[in-house]
Amino acid sequence: MNTTEPEILGLLTAADRDAFLSGLAENGPVSRGRYVDGTPIWLVTGYDESVAVLTDPRFSSDVTKQSKLDVAAAAGLPADVAPYLMHTLGAYDPPDHTRLRRLVSREFTARRVERLRPRIQEITDELLAGLPGEFDLIERFAYPLPIQVICELLGVPTRDRDVWRAWAGDLTAPDLDRIASGARGLVAYMTELVGAKRTDGADDLLSALVRVQEDDGDRLSDEELIALAISMLIAGHETTVGLISQSVRLLLTHPDLLARLRADPAAMEEFPACHRTGRDRGHALHAPAGRARRLGHPGGRAGPGGVRRRQP
Repeated sequence: MNTTEPEILGLLTAADRDAFLSGLAENGPVSRGRYVDGTPIWLVTGYDESVAVLTDPRFSSDVTKQSKLDVAAAAGLPADVAPYLMHTLGAYDPPDHTRLRRLVSREFTARRVERLRPRIQEITDELLAGLPGEFDLIERFAYPLPIQVICELLGVPTRDRDVWRAWAGDLTAPDLDRIASGARGLVAYMTELVGAKRTDGADDLLSALVRVQEDDGDRLSDEELIALAISMLIAGHETTVGLISQSVRLLLTHPDLLARLRADPAAMEEFPACHRTGRDRGHALHAPAGRARRLGHPGGRAGPGGVRRRQP
């Protein structure tokens, strides 16, 4: 068992992220750690414990409801752009979250996504047809596919993808200057794009969100629009890149599964392990510690000496 307190920064800089996460898990489902600025935090790594935290109203998704940690400053986000990157849809509690979700769901519907299905198939076929005998899976397929799809869904010019990909990459760099530069670049770009959608909208999701309005006149502010667009742009492609690459890795390391799928592609539905790969081996996300209004560990309580489990 690892007795040292792990630092979240290690997750961003680790050469072997799987090994780093395995080390966290060895410390137990709830353990002490440190945020990127050294602030003591609680790390929740157990599945059941994570579900309990995420569904317990004593915990908050709004970082402004705690005073232990300046999350934006600790993450290297400049004060002038921090709200656009911190105030995403998942960073609110009801009723604010309920309001935003209601507005977004008026346009971000299953029907809109379903209309993209033929185009997604077309993009996939084009990418596969252009692959050589040996290639980099991420650079030639796993990354271009979701990037092009999310750009077409939101109405972001595909020609700009390398620019904002670099900015998005800077947000997770172990360098505060690069983080600040990437944050300012993304916010400036999306501010300009939202402005363009207001004057010359099209049949894309971002244009629709600019126009959406409730019966009582409520609508998304510019800050909310920019924050939503940035979070969708980043989250909309990163998770799929991880899912595709880790799924291929899973199949290459389990030749029996690969042989069955080659013989019968429809058999994918029978392989829950393949569907779990995004959860088990995909991108690791961390929620800022200190968001908890109160630490309500499902199996015990927190005290000066750590988490103490209740006796059955």
